[in-house]
Amino acid sequence: MADPANVSLAQLRDCFAAAGIDLGTDFVKLELHDDLLIVERLIRSPAGLPVSRPDGGVQTQGVQIPVLAEPPAGG
Repeated sequence: MADPANVSLAQLRDCFAAAGIDLGTDFVKLELHDDLLIVERLIRSPAGLPVSRPDGGVQTQGVQIPVLAEPPAGG
């Protein structure tokens, strides 16, 4: 099966929502390993602004979600 020519952010959000994962508006990067999905999100200040890094970028935080070969029984 060939890869699609493109995919929309809305399609990705819908796919991940079906698995119970909320990408939300602050997601920056997805990283998939054989047994782990890492969702990187912006870190925001109490004022709601992205927190800067000393090198000029923004700070992010990764959430690690285990990837199972098969869904758990009953799930």
